[in-house]
Amino acid sequence: MNKFKPTGVRLRCGPCKRAMSFCSYSRVDLQYHCNGCGGTASRETTDDEKRLWDIWQSIQSKEIDELHHPWHQFIKTFRSNNEWKYSGWEAMQKMERFMKRFPQVVEVGVDDDYFASSSLYFIPHSTKTDYMGTSVVYIPQCTGEDPIAFFLYEGHAKNLADVLKTLLRAHRTARGEARR
Repeated sequence: MNKFKPTGVRLRCGPCKRAMSFCSYSRVDLQYHCNGCGGTASRETTDDEKRLWDIWQSIQSKEIDELHHPWHQFIKTFRSNNEWKYSGWEAMQKMERFMKRFPQVVEVGVDDDYFASSSLYFIPHSTKTDYMGTSVVYIPQCTGEDPIAFFLYEGHAKNLADVLKTLLRAHRTARGEARR
C-alpha cells in the first residue's frame, strides 16, 4: 500500500526541540510523534495535501477495506445508528464468538471499579504488509455501562507499552526483584 506523505512542512518538538516524525493523518490534520521525549503534535493539512489525500483515497479503497475489515465487521455486529447493541456480559459473550471469526483480535482481562472481570479487546487495523494501528474496546462486565472504544496509532501503542514497562520496572525495583 502506498503511504500518504506530507508535503514540506515540518514540526519540531516543543520540549526537546527535536524534529518530529510523521505518524498518522486524515484529510483534516497530520499527527507527529517525537522519538526523543514521546511528545505528540498535530497540524492542519495544506490544500496540496488535501488534494493528494483525495487522490490517494480514490486509489486505495480496496486496500483500506482490507485494512479495516475486522473493525468494520465489529461495528456492524455491535453498533446500530451509532448506538451500542450490547453491554456487559452479553457483549463479552458476543465478543467470544466474534473472536472465533477474527482470530487476530486479542482479549486482555482487567478488573473494573467493582472488582468484576472486564475485558479490553484489541482489534488490529492491518494487512499482511501494512499496520495502521489498533482499535481497543473496553467492555465492563457488571456496571451496565456501554462499551468504550478508542484507537491507538502505532506511536500511541508504543507510548502505552513504554509507560506500562516503566511502571512495572519501578514496582519490581521497589520490591527488590531482578529485572525480567
